[in-house]
Amino acid sequence: MKVSVIVPVYNVAPWLDECLDSALGEDGDIEVVCVDDGSTDGSGVVLDARAAKSGGRMKVLHKENGGVSSARNVALKMATGDWIMFLDGDDVLARGWFSVVSGMAERCPDIPVLGFERSITLPLELVSLGDIRELDMSRRLPLVSFVHDMWQFAYRRSMLAGLEFGPFSHGEDKLFQGQAMLRTDRIALCDAIVYGYRQRAGSAMRSVWGERGFRDDIEWRFAWMDALKESGKGLVWLLRYHMGSCFLNYIPYNALQVKDESLREKEVNIWFDSLERAARCDFLIAHRIMIKILSATRSRILMKLIRAGMVLASNFAVFWKKRR
Repeated sequence: MKVSVIVPVYNVAPWLDECLDSALGEDGDIEVVCVDDGSTDGSGVVLDARAAKSGGRMKVLHKENGGVSSARNVALKMATGDWIMFLDGDDVLARGWFSVVSGMAERCPDIPVLGFERSITLPLELVSLGDIRELDMSRRLPLVSFVHDMWQFAYRRSMLAGLEFGPFSHGEDKLFQGQAMLRTDRIALCDAIVYGYRQRAGSAMRSVWGERGFRDDIEWRFAWMDALKESGKGLVWLLRYHMGSCFLNYIPYNALQVKDESLREKEVNIWFDSLERAARCDFLIAHRIMIKILSATRSRILMKLIRAGMVLASNFAVFWKKRR
């Protein structure tokens, strides 16, 4: 089997060699597809030098800056592997990753999505394939299919035909992942820690959101819920709870964290404006009732009270689980 590892690159020169070493340092049929999205820090030079020494295992394309979605879409068209994996230019794969993925593909030949674990603790240890469990997704999507990140899966390339990353500044990966999950009735999972996520100041995920980013973080969720409705599939209870909690807790939390008062007020109003649509989504009944009340009242006090209540409930659930 051949695996194409897609790496969008934008100003990650200090970490790029380590990233490429982890992807290419395995015995196996591996293709690393890198798209330089207009880097200005020398990342493009690093890519060209590594490609020249890769023995044809690397493809590199340079383009004007257009965002990570456009870079990944270009790379998807360049990839020729049987399987697709995604790797950011400042992250790494564990030693032994190819054996894990190829072993899963061999043991689960009819399953088009293979999942594994990730860690924020680097460097990663050597990994090997252990037990594999299969999840039925013919009727309802399980929680793990969504709370796992896009980078924690290998996708059969044929199942991704025609699927592209949307034009969002935030959440484009979650939307792509969710839409891919709707194309299969089964996924396979293992506990091997294959992906290493580097937390650093200034990365796209940790940058401060402006108005567009806040809107996009709402809109991609609606796009995903629309795709879910069209598929005829539902969500397990925990995933319905998770998605509803995002609208009642996570999204308003991000708005309230904005330091600029005028921008903060604008984002809170954007959130209130979205609630009428959110009330029609497949959330828990209790969540939909709270969303409808908030939509009708637009009460900042009630918003904060509901958020505080959900945080307390979540903390109590964690405490109770530990006690048991």
